[in-house]
Formats: sequence, C-alpha cells, structure tokens
Amino acid sequence: MNDNIRENIERYQRESYALRYKKEYKGGYGFKNIRSRIIAGREIAVLKSLLDGIGITPGSIFLDMPCGTGKLGAPLSGYPIKILAADLSQHMMALASPEYSPDKLLGFMRFDARNIPLDGESVDHIVCLRLFQRLPREIRINILREFRRVVKRSLVVSYSYYSPFQNLRNSIRRLYVRDRQSFYHESIVNIESELLEAGFMPRKIKHVLFGASSEIIILSEVIKRYD
Repeated sequence: MNDNIRENIERYQRESYALRYKKEYKGGYGFKNIRSRIIAGREIAVLKSLLDGIGITPGSIFLDMPCGTGKLGAPLSGYPIKILAADLSQHMMALASPEYSPDKLLGFMRFDARNIPLDGESVDHIVCLRLFQRLPREIRINILREFRRVVKRSLVVSYSYYSPFQNLRNSIRRLYVRDRQSFYHESIVNIESELLEAGFMPRKIKHVLFGASSEIIILSEVIKRYD
C-alpha cells in the first residue's frame, strides 16, 4: 500500500474528517457546500432510478458499504428491505446512525472491504458509492471479488471516469483546490472490464452530474457460476 492511500485511510478515520464530510452536504452556504448538496441529491436520484428498475424483493438484505455518515440512509430506508451498514470509520458510523429507519436497519459493522466478515451470498444487493475513486485497480479488484463472494444478485458501485473533457476539468481543478487527495480515473471500457473480471455484468451506467462531476454509478448483476 503506497503512502497516499495509507494517508487517505488514516484521514478518513478521524473524527474531524467525519464531521467536516457530513457538514459539506448537510449545512453551510459556501460554494463547496452547495455543490456537495447538489451532487449528493443527484447521487440519491440516480441510485433510486437504478434500484427502481431491478425489482426489489421485500425483505432483501442490502449492504451499504461504505455507509459514511449515512447519506443513503433515508433513501434506502424507503424500500421494503433490511440494511446492513458498514464502514472502516467508527466516527462515520456514529454520525450515520440517525439516518436509517430503525425498523430497516440490521446494524452497523466496522471492517475493511478487502476482507468482509460475512458468509458467502449472505446479502442480496450491495451499494458502494464514493470509494473506488480513491483506490487503485489492484485494491478495487480485491474488493470486487469480496463483493462477488458475499452478494447474490446485484452491485451498485460508483467510479470516477476518464474522458478528455474530464481530464481537462481535473487539471483546472487542481490549480485551485487545496485538498489535493489522490483520485483514480478510469475509462468506461476499463471499468466494464474490471467488473467483468470480478464476476459482475454491467447493465446500466448513469452520470451523476455530467460536466460538474466525474462520478458515474453503475448497476451490475452477478454472473452466475455453474460449477
């Protein structure tokens, strides 16, 4: 693990980071707060449009990983499902707790997504937003294989995609953004190939906010094995 990734993981687990992260999309009227709220709203809208198309069976178990500060708690709680929320940061989960409906929440678990302490095919669906843009391919593949092991039906996952336009935008952004954390951008072709390699068939790809964000959200189905 390189120093940038280790630094990102350590920063992510700090209480100050969790508080700042939630405040970005929950409060404040600065440019960054407004942009974060718009993108959070679009993430939720895209997620719901994808979930509405898969025919969710009542009582299905969803793994929300990483749950962060609970951004998806309310929208997921609107479905007739059970939710297992997981994250590497205890501080993030503490802030996430009030966001889920108690009757839908199975509980919180703290673990690294590279080593999920769940039995095979123990959840029906996984939602994984805003994680893979901070991880290189070898770690993403490791996590995807763990997801494939524990999930039965589908994965909804976000990536940061590469295009000439987004490359120009990111170059400009680096000139004025103070928090220069490492991001990993991939072409759509590479993203689809990565999912297929791990055992997922991409079905739908949606942009969160074209032009203002490089984030895309992908619905993939488990490729069944017939051993």
